[in-house]
Amino acid sequence: MTKLTELYKQHKDIFNIIFIALLLILGFVVFKDRFNGLLTDKGREMLFPLAILQGKVLYKDILCIYFPLAFQINAIAYKIFGVHLNTLLFMELFNSFLICSFIYLISKEFTDRKLSFLFAVTYGIAATFNGTLYNILLPYSSSLMYGMSAFLAGVFFLIKYVKTENKNYIYFGYFAGGFAIACKSEFMFLFALLVFTSFFLKPSSLKENIKNLLLYAVMPLISFGILFLQGLTIHEFMSSLDFMHKFFTTDAMIYHVKRTGAIPCMINLKLYIPAIIKLCLLYSAAFLLFKITKKHILLSALAVILSVYVANKLTIGTNTILLPVLMTLFLLVKFRDLIQKKELMIIVLAGIIATVRMYWSLQIDIYGMLTGHLLILAFVFVLFEYLPEFKYLTKDELKKFVIFMTCVYLTFFTAFDYSQMTKNTTAITTERGTVYLPKEKAEAINFAIDYIKQYSTPEQKILFLQEGTALNFLTNRPVDLKLHMADRLYYEAIGADKIIENIDKNDYEMVFVVKGYGLTKFGKEYLYTDDNPVVQFLKQKYVIDWQTNYYDGKSDNIMICYVKPYK
Repeated sequence: MTKLTELYKQHKDIFNIIFIALLLILGFVVFKDRFNGLLTDKGREMLFPLAILQGKVLYKDILCIYFPLAFQINAIAYKIFGVHLNTLLFMELFNSFLICSFIYLISKEFTDRKLSFLFAVTYGIAATFNGTLYNILLPYSSSLMYGMSAFLAGVFFLIKYVKTENKNYIYFGYFAGGFAIACKSEFMFLFALLVFTSFFLKPSSLKENIKNLLLYAVMPLISFGILFLQGLTIHEFMSSLDFMHKFFTTDAMIYHVKRTGAIPCMINLKLYIPAIIKLCLLYSAAFLLFKITKKHILLSALAVILSVYVANKLTIGTNTILLPVLMTLFLLVKFRDLIQKKELMIIVLAGIIATVRMYWSLQIDIYGMLTGHLLILAFVFVLFEYLPEFKYLTKDELKKFVIFMTCVYLTFFTAFDYSQMTKNTTAITTERGTVYLPKEKAEAINFAIDYIKQYSTPEQKILFLQEGTALNFLTNRPVDLKLHMADRLYYEAIGADKIIENIDKNDYEMVFVVKGYGLTKFGKEYLYTDDNPVVQFLKQKYVIDWQTNYYDGKSDNIMICYVKPYK
């Protein structure tokens, strides 16, 4: 035991990262396959790598609005480990380990190991054990999550670069930045941070910066170059870029990004004042409980539980409201000072650009779960550096209160994760994987899967509207990947006429319309109503064989199965 203790003292970082890995593995075993919203946005992650493995080309044979690297990585994983849901889950588990490890390593540059470890563990539990769509273990957005691990790696290497004389760190930073953008276009902002650092904050020589830029280009050139070697033409790629522009400028997308905080919106302003009041109440109550109980461990534990109760009652949970805006104002006010504190400048800038998608309303319980961690760390480290000492809040007490509140969120998410897990109890089992959902959802989907297997063959195409391609993967039934889903975003970008033309051309054996279901209505009525042109076409060409309730908290959710007329 003494030898182990000595070994730990000599290699604390390695042991802490191993502990993080073990925690993630434990969570993976306990919470594995506990999905939420199986029909929502997951089939893409399952089908695109398989299609690549089968020789199809992104942007040529596959309608894709994301950059290619993550799909290519998962295609390689399929090739090595087999075409199975578990392959994707294990890949996301490893990526989650990278994310949590870099959170630990970045934090350690600003605070002690114990607090850094607590930050990493809290994020690990919050983001990998929960049963919502925004669980980084689930195959929901590999492009974002693979890119995020590379983004964090790039930020870590930048911090190490400005703190040391080791030029290799900036080389690794640029390479990681190139990896990130090859996964997802929104990581382009990291390039600006890299250039700002190596050209201005801590200038490298011209020769070194040329090398930096070449290293940044390596992964995008390899990733996109493979597509052109596979037969993608410039015209096809430009057509895909044109579609991406259409897709991201539809009325539905503008509505969506306004509601999620990328664009300032009057609707969100109505939420800010009550949310800010609730946040003030939560932190006031938590601070009071902290002050009263700080000298007694058991009482402090009770205070943490009471604070979790207050957070739950206030339904405030994890809304950070205008934190990106607040940090931007801080950056402008303290810019000259931060030039001298280079590592703090980097994490503040990185936190802001990581949350640009939710800039005006960062909510950790949705997209912020995937991108908001770095900005929250930056905020904490800014408080450590700049918050003046008060009679009732010394620097030492501030750190202890941060530990207290981190424990509050750790407890909050642990309870939330367990609650979610208890809802997902009914298995959907196929040759390509098992998923657990709430009973009402699972029964409807199991019925559909059994029907597909009984009345279609693996060669016959099946379509789900508005989304549901995960069932194409699980049942091993093809879909035309030039129209793999048609929620309102795709519907507005493609148009009803072309959707009808595509359905007619593919001569689908079955078309499922999951009525009343979708990630969001995008501010309008449900898309596939009876008077919708696509539904009108389906009624002319197909007949309704059956329909069943698909319970999603609403009584009007119905799954309708259209089939070819019986001969």
